[in-house]
Amino acid sequence: MSDVMTYLITHSQTLANLATTIGVFVGIFALLFTGYQIHINNRQTKAKSIYEIQKDSREIALQLLSDRDVARELLGKDLQLRDFADATIGRLFNLYAAIFQQYRYKILDKGLWRPFEIEIEQFLAHPYAAEFWESKQESGEYDPKFVTYIQKLQKRQRGKRSASREAEPENHDSPCDSKPEDSST
Repeated sequence: MSDVMTYLITHSQTLANLATTIGVFVGIFALLFTGYQIHINNRQTKAKSIYEIQKDSREIALQLLSDRDVARELLGKDLQLRDFADATIGRLFNLYAAIFQQYRYKILDKGLWRPFEIEIEQFLAHPYAAEFWESKQESGEYDPKFVTYIQKLQKRQRGKRSASREAEPENHDSPCDSKPEDSST
């Protein structure tokens, strides 16, 4: 036992230095971890704020459009069906942009995001929605990262369409074009 005590006494400064070094590393790790947590919290707060702002703007737009007199006063004209369609599609793109921000800032994980991604792809497959997006994507109304994301989806869709066209058989006859079977036999 005296050997251990002798060793501890003779190396007490080394042990104290080692304990100090470990304490410094633990302190640095704690600071880094706290900084990371603050960073994540800031991103989540930002994404939630974007979502709330866009949600509020969608609700206001819906209220304004639902009152024809107010809409006429604001726009200086009677609303046409196309105006309602544009407003509805615009609100959907705003919703998708807000959800994209939730995913971008890691509030939604990939599993929760994927159904929205499929929905956006299906939505963009409709010519009117794609036309609306083409007219708005460079307007500055949407976050550049969302614009880039949608452009990637559209490029992927075009690739799928061209691949499916190449895989289609040459005969494009519809089942309705075939001659009816002779039922007299």
